[in-house]
Amino acid sequence: MSTAHAPASSTLGADILLARHGKRIVAWRVDHAGERTRAKLSDGTWDSAPNSILTPGVSPARKAAGAAAATLHELTADTGALNRGDRRFLGKVFVWWGVASVVLTIGMMALLSNGALDPALLEGMVSGV
Repeated sequence: MSTAHAPASSTLGADILLARHGKRIVAWRVDHAGERTRAKLSDGTWDSAPNSILTPGVSPARKAAGAAAATLHELTADTGALNRGDRRFLGKVFVWWGVASVVLTIGMMALLSNGALDPALLEGMVSGV
C-alpha cells in the first residue's frame, strides 16, 4: 500500500494529520462544509483534524468570555490549594497562636513588674554571660 500525498491545497488539518501519523496515511478527504480534513490510515482506521484554529460558529469574544467564566468558577470553587476547611483550620491556629502570645507576653510583664524575675539575670541569659 502506498502513502497518499497531502491534499493539493494544504490545510491546517492536513498538517496536523501529517504530524500525527506521517507515512501511515493512505488516503485523504477534505470536508469543506465541516471544515475538517480526514485521513485513512494504513490499518484501516480514520482520523480527522480541524482546518481552522477557531471553532466554527464561536466568535473569539464568546470564546474569551467562556474562558473568563471558567476561570472565575475555578477561583470561587473549593478546588484550589486551600479549600474552605483548610482556611478554617489555619484561621483557628492563627487565633490561638495570637491568644497564646498575648497571654505569655502579659505573664512575662507581670513577673518583671513584681520583681519575681531579676532584670540582671534576664540580661545575663540574653547576652550569654
